[in-house]
Amino acid sequence: MYFVVIEVRPVEGSAVAAKYSEGAASCWVRTDAFEFALERGRKFIEESGQWSVVRTIECFLVSEEDYEPDDPYLKYFQQAIVDEEVCVIYAVPREESQS
Repeated sequence: MYFVVIEVRPVEGSAVAAKYSEGAASCWVRTDAFEFALERGRKFIEESGQWSVVRTIECFLVSEEDYEPDDPYLKYFQQAIVDEEVCVIYAVPREESQS
């Protein structure tokens, strides 16, 4: 499985644009192909219609052994085994980014 981190920005006029200024998407993609993982992570974000891709920050292989049993991200890894991909967006509220 690949773990992909992508810098994102709200799409102008979208529901999230009024609330958030920027963010990062953490994506777990069940594949062993680097290029496919990048493509799926970016496509998942773009298909939301709420966020646009700014750039890929990192992309690397992960396994379940990379997570401690109490790691909060382990649940996303395990869900991606079932659903083939999981993306979680961590967004910065507009107030915080303007401080």
